[in-house]
Amino acid sequence: MANKVRFGLRKVGYALVTATDEHGVPTYAESYKQMPGAVSLSLSVEGGDNTDFYADDGVYYTFAGTNGGYSAEIEFAYLSDEIRAGRRAECVDETAGIQFETTEAKPPIFAMVFETQGDANPIGFTFYSCKASRPELNANTQNDSPDVDTTTLSVRMTAMTLPYKGERQGIVQPVLIEANVSGEESKDGFAPGELRGALEHATGLAHVEVRGLMTMAPLGAPETAREVFKRLREIRDEFKVEFADSDNVKLSELSMGMTNDFVEAVEEGSTIIRLGRSIFA
Repeated sequence: MANKVRFGLRKVGYALVTATDEHGVPTYAESYKQMPGAVSLSLSVEGGDNTDFYADDGVYYTFAGTNGGYSAEIEFAYLSDEIRAGRRAECVDETAGIQFETTEAKPPIFAMVFETQGDANPIGFTFYSCKASRPELNANTQNDSPDVDTTTLSVRMTAMTLPYKGERQGIVQPVLIEANVSGEESKDGFAPGELRGALEHATGLAHVEVRGLMTMAPLGAPETAREVFKRLREIRDEFKVEFADSDNVKLSELSMGMTNDFVEAVEEGSTIIRLGRSIFA
C-alpha cells in the first residue's frame, strides 16, 4: 500500500568513509552511528535549474541544470561529544578532559541516513557524500518556563560522480542511443542535431559499446511512422561512415517499430522490434 502522507523524523545516523579505491568509490563503516534527539531537518536544493534557449518563436534547446546536491540544517536536542568528534573531527584531550577544534581539522566525509513515517510505510533516506560544518550553539538563562537550547548542524550533501560499474569489473556494456526523431515532447531521446555530440562523447567511454540507435514513432498513420523510421536510418547511415574508425561506436543496429508499426519499421531497415501488446494483450 502506497503512502498518502509523510510526517515525523527519526533514526538519524551517519557512517564515516573508511577508504576510497583507485576509481574514487568510497567504502563506509559497516554500521551507522545513531544521532539521537533529532528535532527537525530541512533540505535545500543546490544547483542550477534547466535553462531554455529560444529560437523560431519557441524553445529551441534546453540546457540541463547542474546537480549540486543539497544543503541541510538539522536541529538536535543535544549533540554528544562523541558525535562532535566523529562528525566534525574535533580533537579530544582525555588527560585534560577537554574537546577542542583546530584549524588543521578536516571534516570527514560520511553517509547520512534518516527515516520519516508515512500513513502506510516508513520512508528511508540516504545521502552518500556529506560534510558537516561547525554546529551552531546558543544558551539562555532559565526562567519560569525554560526552553531547551537546541543545537543546529549544517550539512553539505554533494552529488557523487561514480565510475560506471562495468569499468570497475572490466565489462563492456552494449547500448543503444535513443533519438527523438519525431520531436514530440512526450518522447525521450536526443534530438537529431544532438546525436553527433552524444556519439563523440561515447568514443571516450572505453567500457561502453554503442551498437546502434533507437526511436519511437508517433501513434497514427503508418506512413507517418515510416517517415520517422526512414529518417533514423538515414541518420544512422551517415554516422556509420563518420564513425567508421571508432573502436566502440559500431551502429549496426536499428531498434524501431512496435506492435502498431513494426511492418513499416522492418521495411525501413529495423533490426530490433519491440512487440508487447501483440504477444501479451
